[in-house]
Amino acid sequence: MKLNWIIEWKFKPHMGVGKIAYPHTIIWLILGGTRHITIREKTYEIKRGDLVVIPPHTIRNVEADANDPELFRYITICCDLRLGSLEFVDMYRFPIASAIQDQTRFQELVDLSFTLLKETNRILNQLGIKEISELEAQEKAANVSSEETEALLHVQSLFVTWFYQFYRLMRPLLLEQPMTIDPRIQTACSYMERHMNQTIKIGDLARNVYISESHLRLLFRKTFGISPMEYLQQARMKRTKELLVNTQIPIRDIAEMIGYQNQNMFSRSFVKLEGLSAREYRKRYKEKADKH
Repeated sequence: MKLNWIIEWKFKPHMGVGKIAYPHTIIWLILGGTRHITIREKTYEIKRGDLVVIPPHTIRNVEADANDPELFRYITICCDLRLGSLEFVDMYRFPIASAIQDQTRFQELVDLSFTLLKETNRILNQLGIKEISELEAQEKAANVSSEETEALLHVQSLFVTWFYQFYRLMRPLLLEQPMTIDPRIQTACSYMERHMNQTIKIGDLARNVYISESHLRLLFRKTFGISPMEYLQQARMKRTKELLVNTQIPIRDIAEMIGYQNQNMFSRSFVKLEGLSAREYRKRYKEKADKH
């Protein structure tokens, strides 16, 4: 559970929010105005008092609405929410758009969001950095001071409190039990995450969970509808996109970090899956992330 950024946005009627997909979970608290958001080929009307949950790597599009004279205002929270290697919002099947009936509790969440926003901005200004990801990158490189560590812990603790209130508000709309995942699948997925920078073969995965290769293929098909190696390729691309958007790590180093010793092979795989090069992806989505 990790906060990446939180921003308040205001759009005039003639302004669209745009079409984009982030490699993180995106949550919107709608504060005013009305818009139509299209996600996974379905369109939802969203207005004040609604919560919108956009799963990672999911394209959303919000067009301008000249018929609504009110400013379209919302708070957006970008975060990573995972149970092991699995996405929390997918496991509990969070609805895309929800009209919250208890507006008192919704307002309490809005107030808590502004507190989180204010404190996050205060700490970033105090440390002279633009994004939390910069501080986290320094932490991973063991290059943070005691003050910076304390600041990062403070921000994340506020986010945990915020998410607790958000989850309580959403709980009546969620599955009573999360999507059931075979423990052997969880173990195999975690193994991929931990060894992503290495060459992984299906035999390695099968031995790690003590089943045959054919049985492992069957379990992955049953759970995800794809083979273990297809899952690994998707996991590598997801991790690549996170690094491209959130860091300045050179692309050749990213390729090695996710298990590609040959950068040409990495480049071909990325273009085949995304339709553009890793360099173009970083430029396009980094610019949009800075704006939205």
